[in-house]
Formats: sequence, C-alpha cells, structure tokens
Amino acid sequence: MILEYWFVLIILSFLSFMPGYVISGFLKFRDDEKFLVSFGFSVLFYLSMLPLVLSGLDVIVYVILFIFMILFIINIKTLQNRFLIKLFIFQIVLYSILSFMLPYPVLGGDWYIHSYIQPKIFESGDWSPPVDRPPVFSMLVLSFHKLFSVPLEQFWFSQMISIIFNGLMWLPLFFIAKNYVHKKNIAKLSAILVMILPFIAANALYTWPKALAGYFILLAVYFLFSRKPHILAAGLFSAMAFLLHNYTVFFILAIFLLLLIRKHYKKALIFMIITFLIIAPYILWYFTYYHSVSKSNFAYYPFAVDGYGKINENTMKKFYNTPITTIIGNRIANTILTFTPVVPVLPLFHDIGILNISQGTYNWAPWLHIYHTYIGALTLGVYVIAVLWFLHYLKNRNKHDDTLVFIILSAFIFSAILWGWYELGLVHQTLQPTIPIILMLGIVWLSHKKYFSKAIWIVLIVILIELAFYMIGSYNYFVLEDEPTLELSVQRFLPEFRIENLISSFSFVEASIILIAIHIIALILICFKMFKSEF
Repeated sequence: MILEYWFVLIILSFLSFMPGYVISGFLKFRDDEKFLVSFGFSVLFYLSMLPLVLSGLDVIVYVILFIFMILFIINIKTLQNRFLIKLFIFQIVLYSILSFMLPYPVLGGDWYIHSYIQPKIFESGDWSPPVDRPPVFSMLVLSFHKLFSVPLEQFWFSQMISIIFNGLMWLPLFFIAKNYVHKKNIAKLSAILVMILPFIAANALYTWPKALAGYFILLAVYFLFSRKPHILAAGLFSAMAFLLHNYTVFFILAIFLLLLIRKHYKKALIFMIITFLIIAPYILWYFTYYHSVSKSNFAYYPFAVDGYGKINENTMKKFYNTPITTIIGNRIANTILTFTPVVPVLPLFHDIGILNISQGTYNWAPWLHIYHTYIGALTLGVYVIAVLWFLHYLKNRNKHDDTLVFIILSAFIFSAILWGWYELGLVHQTLQPTIPIILMLGIVWLSHKKYFSKAIWIVLIVILIELAFYMIGSYNYFVLEDEPTLELSVQRFLPEFRIENLISSFSFVEASIILIAIHIIALILICFKMFKSEF
C-alpha cells in the first residue's frame, strides 16, 4: 500500500498546481509568480469543475486537464525557481510522514465535518449551505474525490488534499520576504522554518480550511503591498480566503482600513468591490435557503460571557447583567494568555483572580496551546526572537514593518472584541496568516546580528524538539481522549457511520515504527541532497 500511496500523491501533487499554472500564463503575472498563484487558480479550477463531475461528465474534465498538461509541457521552461519546487517536494514528503504517525487528526470535530460529513451531505444531493461556515473546502475535497473516483471513506485521500493545500503558507511568505528584505537566503530560510513549525504542520494534518484560507490572505497581502500592486488579484484572493473560512474577514477589514489610513481611497474601494462581488453569490445562495445573511451564533460571541457552547435566548440578558469589569477582564485575561508564556503553567495560577481558567481548559494546554497562543504557535525559540524584534521595532519603525504589524494587530484587536468569554488565547481564529509573517520579521531582525548562524541552529533544534513533542502528545491525546468518542461524535451527523470504514493514512500504509523510521531517514537524505547548494 505504501507504493500506491506515493504514486497517488505524486499525481495529486502535480494536478494541484498544473491547471493553475497554465491559467496564470494567460494573466499578467511574472514568470516567478506563476508557481505562487498556481495552487490558488487550481482551487478555482477544480471548484468550477465540480458540477461537471457530479453530472457524470468527468470525461470533459479529463480532456481539459489533458489540454492543460500539453500547454504546461510547452511552457515548462517558465517554471524557473527550482528552490520552490524542492520545497514543495519537501512539504508533501514531510507532512505525509507525519500523517503516518496519527490514526486520525486530534482535537475536536472540525476535521471530519469539513472533509467527510459536509462532502457526504453534498454527495447525497443536499446543497443547503452549512449554517456556520462557507463550504468551499468541503466542495474542493468532494471534487477531487469524485474526479479520482475515490470514496470519501478513503480518508487518506482527503489527508493528501490537506497536506498539499493546507501546507502552502510558506509559499506566499517566501515572496513577501523576498520583496521585504532583498536577501534571497533570508526568504529561503524563513520559508523552511515556517514549514517545520509544529503549528503549521498541525494545520496541514488537520483537514480543515483555515490554513488554505491563510495562504490566500498572504497572497492578497503580497499583491496589494508589493512594489507593483495587483488589486484585482488581491481582491480575488481575499474573497477566496473568506469563502474558505470567515475568520479572514478580520484581515480583509484590516487591509481595507490600512488603505484608508494611507489615503489610497480608490485602491481601497476597488479592493472591497472586487472582494464583495466574488463573495456575493455565496451570500445569495445562503439567503435563498435561510432568508438571512447569517444564521450563525458568531454574532453573539462578544456577548457570550459563558462561552459559545452556552449561547441561547438568555445570552443577551446575562451579558447585560454581567459587571463591566468582568466583560473587560475576560478580554484582558485572553490578551495575557495570547501574548505571554503563561499557558503551560496555568495550573499554578488557577486560583488567582483574572486567570481563573477552568480545569478542562488548561488540562491540555502544555502541548495544545500551539493552536491559541503566539508562544505555542511560534515555538519558544522563534517567540524569543519575535519579542526582541518587536522591541526593536518600537524604537526603529519603518513603513514595511508598519504595514505587516498593522495587519497583525488589527486582526488581533478584532478577535479581542469578538471573544466575550475566557479563552485559552484569542488567536486560534487569526494565527494562520500571522505566524509566518511574525517568524519572517524575527528572522530578518536576527540576520543583522553577529550570532545569527548560531542562533538559527538553536532555533531549528528547538522547533524540531517541539515538533516531536507535539506528535507524541497528539498520539497520546488521541488514544486517551478522541478515540473512545470519535465514532459516536460522527454518528451525531451520520448514524450509520463506523470508524473502521474511515481509512486514514495511518491505516492505509499500515504504519509501523520501522516504516516511519525508514521514511525519516529518507527525508533527511533528501533534504541534504536538495538544499546543500541553496545556502
């Protein structure tokens, strides 16, 4: 099965960017930018092909792909940046090996809702939009499964889709860094370090849309604030980000506000018009079914002092009866948890006023805080560098830093307003696009220091240790917490579901310690071969 796995992954990886690369050739993108946008346009292509696939007209899609492949071969010389190809290969190999280590993704049910339950609902012919979140990722998963004639129960195939598309945030970061610092080696290093961060790896393994939405937001940032702005592309990619996950509205608003502050009124207007026009069909689709632009509980989040799980008809009444000190205190506590290294030692603060977090929250904090806090998502080494960079930034501000800092802080402030209850850090809705940028800014600052080389090795070792710790912790958490309840959780939506029928990569390749060890050794050799000439 392992050979079949790699064979399918190679084909899927090629098809994940090939159509988009050909499409980008007909548009006004530089040759070096075509690979950058190719995955984004491929997402659009496969979504547009879904009606044909569901109608049994697969042959038309195959013909189009064949024509695209011929055009790709003719123009293959324009695929110039070999480093990006190498890093993409490294991405799919690394994340595949990590996927062999876990029976299923851990923590909550978002992964099976987005990659199994919602595609199943669409497959059954029920096209009512999900109440809480846009369904584009589920549609993308369904499109690939149908195109390859792979049942949705073959979850390893969905994991491949996630490994490819959710692991791409390093790609726009490379271009942002190259545009920002003019040192290609720093851009390369930033891209590599981002890829191996436990938080980024966790998002690639977790079959949900947040990381892919982050890829699109970073594309929008790059094209809007580069030396030659591409407003149409920025609007398109911002809209795609929103259609993948609505948390990106924070970043869209931040970008819009920044353009207004800098008096780029025309650019701001065009950006928002393009974004809205692309989102509008989804809003119309939603309104047609629910006679409302939103039936989600998100609107109640700022007022839900007891948490989103207890939102009901009494939520607003309880909010009005809650002291203002508590309402503000919740947000102060969340800010402390988000920005400082408090989470791993929360049990020590359990009975101290504002940090009185529930037992269930901090119980898993020492390793799963990567989803919620800057120190967790960045790892300790990068967090220290980021703090030192920020202190330097406060003394030596510049326009490039101001742009990125404004986007990051604005998104955080919107999060602070939205979450009305104690939460283990605020940024699990806004981490995805910001972590790569923060890492890059820290590395750029560090590159001017005499101890740069030694510090980078320390950072690399810390990241790898935390990645190993995360994988071990994830496996233990799954066995102790998720596995006993996983089947029952899915059966709430699909009563006939049986967990043994959902075949993950772990099961498909019949993962063992020996198999994983062989792959890790092979990955190390591949890294040495591919990257020794790059620095």
